Amino acid sequence: MKKENTNSKNEFHSNRSFYIPKRIIVALLTSFGLLVSTFIQTNFAITNSLILNPHDSKDILIDDNDQLATKTTKVNWTSVELGYLNSIFYLGYLLAHIPSGFLVHKLSAI
Repeated sequence: MKKENTNSKNEFHSNRSFYIPKRIIVALLTSFGLLVSTFIQTNFAITNSLILNPHDSKDILIDDNDQLATKTTKVNWTSVELGYLNSIFYLGYLLAHIPSGFLVHKLSAI
């Protein structure tokens, strides 16, 4: 019975013209996830600096005549409120990465 399963596995892989191992797929998806996470972190930091200095930032709007129009944004947040926002963001980041690292260590393929 085992020989038949092994043969059927080999036949399955030989019938495929292009085979990508699962560990390569997992590595690519993990890399993509970390890339997206880094982009979110970067955008979050840029947004914080623009909220603290509203005179330096402008929204770019396009009106009906396809002309660029600028409008200054004003958000009345203090640095303390942004500190709370940063704390919550990085606390969520920490709560997501610590358990996932533990699970990867426990459930690794090695």
